[in-house]
Amino acid sequence: MILDQQLMFSDAQALTASANTQNDIDLGPLTGGIGVNPYRDIGAGEPLWIFAAVTGTVDMAPAGASAVVNLSTDDNTAFGTPVALGQALAIPAGAKAGQVFFARLNPANYERYLRAAFAVTGGPYTAGAISVGIIWNEQMWRAYASGFTTGITGAQGA
Repeated sequence: MILDQQLMFSDAQALTASANTQNDIDLGPLTGGIGVNPYRDIGAGEPLWIFAAVTGTVDMAPAGASAVVNLSTDDNTAFGTPVALGQALAIPAGAKAGQVFFARLNPANYERYLRAAFAVTGGPYTAGAISVGIIWNEQMWRAYASGFTTGITGAQGA
């Protein structure tokens, strides 16, 4: 998983209550003047992913509390008239440090700026830190302990 600092919403941000992430992403200006080409087609064609990496174990006060990452977009940095893009992914209670959660970033009418926010429901988190960002490919490879067998024998499984 290759990270780009310009595509990071947060870096080990403490997660204890609902809040915006540390950073907004500037998708850049488009040529043609004001009002021309107001939307960006990110995630169309090549899939993009949003991820949440747990950097500190997430503890919740009441059982059943949860957190989700919501996205919104706007044409200005003040987010005076944001367009809600909905829930991007969920962070389950008891998520452990080192766990990473992925979701496909849906193609949408993205305006120039993109914001992520944590929405905590059902009670406060008492501890936890999360990094959230956009990546080109999700890290699905997993290392396994040596000495395991696959159950396949012989050449080409014959």
